[in-house]
Amino acid sequence: MHTIRLATDLADFRTIHRMRAEMAAWDEAECRKLGYPADGVAAAYYSDTVEDLQRIFTAQDAAMLVVEQGAAICGHAGFSRYDAGQAEVLLVWLDPMARGGGLAKALLADLCTAVQGKGYKGAVLETAPFMADAIRLYQRFGFSVCAPFRDAPPDLAPITIFMRASF
Repeated sequence: MHTIRLATDLADFRTIHRMRAEMAAWDEAECRKLGYPADGVAAAYYSDTVEDLQRIFTAQDAAMLVVEQGAAICGHAGFSRYDAGQAEVLLVWLDPMARGGGLAKALLADLCTAVQGKGYKGAVLETAPFMADAIRLYQRFGFSVCAPFRDAPPDLAPITIFMRASF
């Protein structure tokens, strides 16, 4: 049995921060496998503190959802304001042991509902080719590859995929 809910308190964001460290290590390892410098990955994408995460994702135009199995958080997905009409989907992660049972699909469905609930008409996100399962999931929710909407870190630009969806 799983529950998807808003992350609200410092304990939630401490857990998310810990999981982000695991995500950063995996991301760096995948970049190295492709022959890309991984030293800047954590600084570019994973440098927020616990307090930063709580401030960003408890803002009125943002949210962070967590998925729990039992009493343990096993995944998270968030969004914040990109521009007046679009959110940016951020920090989508599911513990590897929790994958394969539909939790990612449920989490992303609830996230898209929350994005729309805040009045956004669409969303953007960044990903990488080694996140193939995530890309397929994003596509099932209407995301498609688009032109870059910001500059990626120069060393990572060749493997940065930008996606956009309209709701």
